[in-house]
Parts: sequence; structure tokens; C-alpha cells
Amino acid sequence: MENDIQKLEAAATKELFSWPHTSLKHFAKVFVKILLRYPSTTLSPYRYSWPNALLAKSLATTDHNTPILNKYYSSWQKRNLLIKHIDCALHGEVLLDLYKQTGNNRYLKMCHSLYKYLLNSPRDKYGNFYYRPGDKKIFIDTIGMISPFLANYSIITDKPEALTLAKQQVLNFTKYGLDADTNLPFHGYDAEKQKRYGELGWGRGMGWFMLGLSGILKHLPKNDPDYKTIKKVLLDLTERTIALQNNNGLLPWSLTSSTSHPDTSATAMVFTSIQQAINDKILPSKYQKNVILAINGIKPYISSSGLFLSSAECNGLGKYPQKYGAYPWSTGPALYLLAVSKK
Repeated sequence: MENDIQKLEAAATKELFSWPHTSLKHFAKVFVKILLRYPSTTLSPYRYSWPNALLAKSLATTDHNTPILNKYYSSWQKRNLLIKHIDCALHGEVLLDLYKQTGNNRYLKMCHSLYKYLLNSPRDKYGNFYYRPGDKKIFIDTIGMISPFLANYSIITDKPEALTLAKQQVLNFTKYGLDADTNLPFHGYDAEKQKRYGELGWGRGMGWFMLGLSGILKHLPKNDPDYKTIKKVLLDLTERTIALQNNNGLLPWSLTSSTSHPDTSATAMVFTSIQQAINDKILPSKYQKNVILAINGIKPYISSSGLFLSSAECNGLGKYPQKYGAYPWSTGPALYLLAVSKK
């Protein structure tokens, strides 16, 4: 286990400062955007999006990585804390942990900026964040990227409105984004049009949703009127996913078909959520055997370059390239899973 953790730590540290990888094609695209005067476009790649946040979150599981994270977030501050999208809010979880660990107010100030950015981001009439401005669809990704941060931030800063916003994302996706027959989530939905979009049971999407559920429950008071409802959703989805777990411990990239290609990123994200919920006494320990099975399933694909057999980045609703390799969204969650399973 320790050897695997060390390999993943090395890969996560390297990728934290180098993702996204650049190429001549990348620079050509950026140069065109600069000529067309796209806002906030520079030749320097933007390395503070959600993949980097997943890596930072995994490194934050051990105190000895604090200097690395301090260096990383200092580099973001040197860029005037440029926030490009709402998924940057995923960094808020790490920054709040660093603030609690070190007492350094600069981390809290960065969280204030993330929260302000979210408040100024477009939402539908139900309070759901649009994943990207101009596209009036709600993505499942945002549940895991935003809700845990908002819930934790509400406690630290005594802002109940942040908790309300966090719960809205979860409860509305449960109402509008789940399929009644399979109890699996769609990739996205439009509540106003009563339409749902993308893959039903996208594995990594389930991971984002469950990370959001376990993350918000970690900070939600047990006497909150929505606590039992959200906990039941997590319990139901846990039962649904472990029923789809293959004998080798892995989950398929599409949860609607047990024969679809196995995906270590979906596996790591889903079982990170389950392990964290077990640690926080939200889920019963009977699911620990499934977590162990998942860990044993991903171990053969761990290397010093990260966790392989992960599906590539989704290109949008309904666009899931069947290309497999090692990516931040597998390496980060895998490191987090191995770290928290020891606690």
C-alpha cells in the first residue's frame, strides 16, 4: 500500500504543476484566441482547473505535502487568482483544509474569492449553476465540484446561505436528474424544459455525484431538515453501484452495461466517496469489503506515471471518448482513496 501511495504522490505532484500538457497545437489555438481578443487568454496554460484541484485534494490527505500545496497556491495568487470557471471551486475544499491546518488567512481569502465568483455565476430559477455560461444545462460534475466546498465554507464563515446553495444543487439534481426506473443519474438536465441529457449512468458522473453527497453530509448538521433525505440518496446510490461492481473490483465506464470497458477513474471516485462516508460514520462499515475489492482492482494499474485504465476527458454531454490512460481524474481520486482507507 505504501509503495502504491508513494507512486501516486509522485505522479500527482508532477501533474499538479504540469497539467494540462501543452503542444504546438495548443499554442496555435491560444494564439488565435489572443488575436481574436478572447478575455483572459494568455500563452501560459491555465493550471488551476478541476483536474489540478483533484490532484491537490489528494495531496492534502497528508501533512507532509503542505509545502507543495503552499507553493502551488502561491503560484495561483501570483496570477491574481484568475478564476475561469465554476469548477475552480473544487480548490475551495483544499484551501479550507489548509486554512484550518495552518491558520493562514490567505487561504481563507482565496475561498472568499471563490465564493464571490460562484455568487456572480449564472443560475437557473431553481438556483442551479449552469456549468458554462450560455449553455443552460446543469451538469452532474458540479455537484462534486461545488457542494462540499459551499457546505464547509458555510460553517467556517457562518454563512447559512452558502449551505442552502449547496443543498439546492444536490436536491434539485436528485429531483430532475435521476432516472426513476434505474435510479441512475443522467449526465445533465434542464429543469425548466424538464429534459435530461447525456449518458444515463456515466460512471465518472456517478463518482462526481456521490463525492458531492458524501462531501456535503460531512459538514451538514444531523438535525438539518434535509440530512436524512440526502443520506438516503447516498445510501441508495451506494447500493446501486456495488451491485454493478465487477468481480475484479472495477466499475464499467457506463453503469448501464456491466460489459462496457472498465474505468479506474469511475471506480476510484465512487469508492472514495463510500470510504469517506464510512470514515465519517455516514455509511455502515459493511461496505468496507467493496472498497477493499475496488482498491485491489485498481492496484495493478498504478505506476509512477499515475493510475492507468482511466477513460479520457468527457468532451460534453453524450461525448465520451473510448481512450484509456492515466489522467489527473484517476490519479488524484486513487491517491485519495488509498490515503483515506488507512484512517
